[in-house]
Amino acid sequence: MKVNNAKFARLTAAAEHYEALCAAGELRGDAFRLAMRPLRYDGRRTIPAVISRPLAALVEGYVLMLVGANDCHEVLQEMRGGSSRLSYYTRIRDEIAWRARRVGYHPKAIGAVLGRDRTTIIDAIARFEARLATDEVLRARVERTTVRREGAAA
Repeated sequence: MKVNNAKFARLTAAAEHYEALCAAGELRGDAFRLAMRPLRYDGRRTIPAVISRPLAALVEGYVLMLVGANDCHEVLQEMRGGSSRLSYYTRIRDEIAWRARRVGYHPKAIGAVLGRDRTTIIDAIARFEARLATDEVLRARVERTTVRREGAAA
């Protein structure tokens, strides 16, 4: 019996993605649908990126820092793959992507955690940098929180 290596690799990646989603707290049914989605034929098949647990924890910490404990759960659900285009969520998503990229994560890994494509993350980082260059209040807040986080790490 001949084994199709490409198909086996896609199934293995989907299984690893499912396990990572379950470990991250997703419901099993939702995790299964998310993991198997790339295997459906839609003209282009992609291998899902495995979600990095440290990056997922970093995103949760940033959301908690940016919005506080009261709205944290709702915003985290939206960050993990919601489709809202409200500026409230997109600006938080842009800042999280920028901060994660500054720490050294690849846009594909960031996109896996935020439920977005790699190119969308690259665009979000560029958008946030443009806002950072023009908005002095935002720049002061980012500098203040960055210094606070680096000081806490020391």
